[in-house]
Amino acid sequence: MLQHTACSFLTPFGWCGLVGADAVLKRVYLPEPDRDSLLGRMAAQFPGMSREKTCFKDVVQELQRYFKGEIPFFDCHLDFAAATVFQIKVWQATRSIAYGQVGTYGWLAHDIANPRAMRAVGAALGSNPFPIIIPCHRVIRSDGGMGGFSAAEGVELKQKLLRLEGIVIEAK
Repeated sequence: MLQHTACSFLTPFGWCGLVGADAVLKRVYLPEPDRDSLLGRMAAQFPGMSREKTCFKDVVQELQRYFKGEIPFFDCHLDFAAATVFQIKVWQATRSIAYGQVGTYGWLAHDIANPRAMRAVGAALGSNPFPIIIPCHRVIRSDGGMGGFSAAEGVELKQKLLRLEGIVIEAK
């Protein structure tokens, strides 16, 4: 059985976490105010994980840069083994949305040559295991509304992340 390693770290937004195995990242956990609840969620999804203070140091460093308002550069191996071909297409297209920019669900659907799949794009983004690295928070509705965000703080955190990047969008 594959041994997962995990770490948690404090950012100006709260406690984040990473889980992976053999230098391949399996999951990024967005900030939560309470470290114990974050660790509980991580352990529920990855039973038997071992905790290490220094796992994925480069990813932690880039996430820390991001939460300080700096543009990160992520160079890490992501585990897409559990993803569908459609999800991978959506996530790859989402990675092309630059820091400080936004795209829409419709734009992404067009970009992956499936223009009527806006809801499916939203579902794929909702199951993104690598938020920030795959910047699903940068995707909004075509009417300028926020759309959803599957994080502990929901759309509130999405607004905070966008503001950090200099984008102000009010929830509709």
